[in-house]
Amino acid sequence: MKPSRAEQGDGDGDGDGYSMIFSICKNQLFIRGSSRILPSFKDLPNYCLISLAIRYISGKAADEHSFATSYLINSCGFSQKAALAVPKRVHFQAPEKPDSVISFFEDHGFSQTQIRTLIKRIPELLTYDPQKNLLPKFQFFYGKGVSRPKLASILSSSPSLLQSSLDNRIIPSFNYFKDLTDCDDDKVIVAYKQCNSVLANDFRSLITPNLAVLRECGVPESNILSKLLEHPRLFATSNVKFKRTVEEEWGWSNEEIALAFGKSPNFMRLSEHKIKAAMSFYVNKMGCKSSCIAKCPVLLGLSLHKRLIPRWSLLQVLLSKGLIKKEISLQGLFMCDEKKFLSRFVTPYEDPYMLKLYEEKLGVSR
Repeated sequence: MKPSRAEQGDGDGDGDGYSMIFSICKNQLFIRGSSRILPSFKDLPNYCLISLAIRYISGKAADEHSFATSYLINSCGFSQKAALAVPKRVHFQAPEKPDSVISFFEDHGFSQTQIRTLIKRIPELLTYDPQKNLLPKFQFFYGKGVSRPKLASILSSSPSLLQSSLDNRIIPSFNYFKDLTDCDDDKVIVAYKQCNSVLANDFRSLITPNLAVLRECGVPESNILSKLLEHPRLFATSNVKFKRTVEEEWGWSNEEIALAFGKSPNFMRLSEHKIKAAMSFYVNKMGCKSSCIAKCPVLLGLSLHKRLIPRWSLLQVLLSKGLIKKEISLQGLFMCDEKKFLSRFVTPYEDPYMLKLYEEKLGVSR
């Protein structure tokens, strides 16, 4: 076949050089490209070297992705969609290492479902050296009395521990939590199940400011530590902003903060926006004293638009019609479930308007 103009060049030096490059690229890249073996580049200009290198690397990465995708589908039971999303984070070209990881988990009592869950959460596990990266951690927990089935259950639901350093993170955090709360080993494991930051992160740094806030408010140490055991996740989020919000904006004293914590510690996880919106409704709209909310802090967690506003609006109608004359407590109005609320404040009056009003406030269409 007669060569094209591009193959012939245009008669000058540049054409001869282009012809040489085209010939080498054709022979070396396309003929040998399937094996991804790089040719000798000593006679090629820099721009051609760069182009060939990019194509080689891209082809090599594509091979790795293709193999990893096939492995995840065939060996791990992934769907094609799930498998295609993983290779962006994981690269391997041979089955030996991922096979050894899966075998390790199987040998330690993990079910296929648990293994698949682990790999989906942390696909990088397939590139680990099981004896170096996994076994020492397993042995540590076995030494703490954790059985194989229990460890498999814990790690499949909270696998971040497998990415943490045993010597620099897990052991120091385990000992810190145990010493601080004066609890048994199994209590530390229970705490980790509730909040993986207990062992997988620098838990000491996370909770130190929160402990200081509670101690400053006069919460007894025994109360703090018992709540830490029961609700470790509470202490992993900042309580400093919460204290500033209720103290500076709504006038809570340290004693009231301590009282609220003792009654319902979960409220301290609420966002500033949530607290401000709820307190504004109770104090500015309903005319309640701020201190009343400290006595029942669970009220702060109720939905403004799904509970507080609809029920308060209905109560105003009942009061205006003289259907309710006695005072209704906040707990009586807002803390009861939907069925009890309707039976107490809607059904007895047999007034379709009130039900319609209530549903409109809820945003419910009939």
